[in-house]
Amino acid sequence: MTGDELKVYVGVEASAAAAIAFPLIDKLNGPDGLYLKHIEGTANVRASVQGRGSSAATATHADGLHISILTTDAAGRHGAQALAENLIDTVRKEFLIAQYADCGHHLSLM
Repeated sequence: MTGDELKVYVGVEASAAAAIAFPLIDKLNGPDGLYLKHIEGTANVRASVQGRGSSAATATHADGLHISILTTDAAGRHGAQALAENLIDTVRKEFLIAQYADCGHHLSLM
């Protein structure tokens, strides 16, 4: 698919996640890539994890970790962006809880 690329940045460095053994890339992809496939199927876009710390062949050291969304459709772009932002928010919260726990603290969400 060719079209415009939208980058939705994760806001967590892969190296920071690795330091506490948090599977950041796996959390973004979901089981068997299910989360990105959901974004793709729902919004009719191409979605992938790219940037510093990803395993993508095109990852550059200058570009932060992000979900790359390729689309030619404005409605798909907006829908995919909302889904990606929701996914990133959820993963970022999980990371912060894991980071807090790594410091010897316990945090309950209830």
